[in-house]
Amino acid sequence: MNYDKILTAIIDILNNLLLHIERNVKRSIKESTKIADELDIHSIMLVELSVELEDAFRIKLNAADLVGMATVSDIANLVASKLPQAIARSA
Repeated sequence: MNYDKILTAIIDILNNLLLHIERNVKRSIKESTKIADELDIHSIMLVELSVELEDAFRIKLNAADLVGMATVSDIANLVASKLPQAIARSA
């Protein structure tokens, strides 16, 4: 799985999580979107996000892994680093 596929899957996961909170409001999420400032994802949402990412990518994460993530790109890089084979950003 290359970086672009990881990024697309994460954006889909974020949109689905946010749709549960903001009914019928789909956000324009991109690589540079700020997790806390633009999406208002904190605490319990980070736990939900970590579970969704674990399920989608079959990796081990916890909410603490996501605390320092500023952007969607940061999360994509974290997921890529947890996958069995390291994925180069240019791949």
